[in-house]
Amino acid sequence: RKAIESIQNQTLTEFEFLIVDDGTPDNSGKISDEYAMKDSRIHVIHKENGGHGSTVNRGIEEAAGKYFKTVDGDDYVSAEGLKELLSYLQTAEADLVVNDYHSFNDASGEMVSEMHHEFPGKEYRKIYAFEEVCGKVYINMHAATYRTELLKKMGRRLDEHCFYVDAEYNLYPIPFVKTIAFLEKQVYCYRLGMETQSMNIRNMQKNCAHHEMVLTHLLEFYKEEAERLTPEKKAYVAEGVAKILTSQYKIY
Repeated sequence: RKAIESIQNQTLTEFEFLIVDDGTPDNSGKISDEYAMKDSRIHVIHKENGGHGSTVNRGIEEAAGKYFKTVDGDDYVSAEGLKELLSYLQTAEADLVVNDYHSFNDASGEMVSEMHHEFPGKEYRKIYAFEEVCGKVYINMHAATYRTELLKKMGRRLDEHCFYVDAEYNLYPIPFVKTIAFLEKQVYCYRLGMETQSMNIRNMQKNCAHHEMVLTHLLEFYKEEAERLTPEKKAYVAEGVAKILTSQYKIY
């Protein structure tokens, strides 16, 4: 409920709100239907369980809006930040729009950390060539809003029945990203500290094969795209794959 209401809790109405019920055994599907009956912006998609990647893949397939952003059901967004983002997207032209975000502790609700995409001379709302910011910032799933058309034409799907596919979402679109812009307000609020989370190190060890599969597919992606990428993008993708490789060592 908190995730849904945080998205609803602002005054702009010109957006499409897709909720993907990934065959959940809890009441999330029913709760989603309840909200959809009262809010015409909401379109609920009920499907068989396929994991995080499957929900994102389905969202991309169904999306009709100009831009696409994901929010996990156990996280939420800042209403003020989302309002700024939605307002900007009405006339935006960049392929990738980036907002800062913060993490919070599940037990206490206190903010744990802030992720800032800072670099010397950065100007908010200025449209940069993506190559201009390569090596200065790294954009992950919580920060990113992609042009929907770009995601539809990238020709790659996230792995299904698999954790850690956010790494694929961070990198698969990069060959098609030509321009990028940054907004000032934080949007995403990422929950940390739950024992059930896939990023808990014990769960990462249990799901080691998932992480290895994502790493293998990212290495294949890098090899396939390397010759077509500009030197700046090639280095950026290499850095992203290296982050996953580092995590693999931590798991071992």
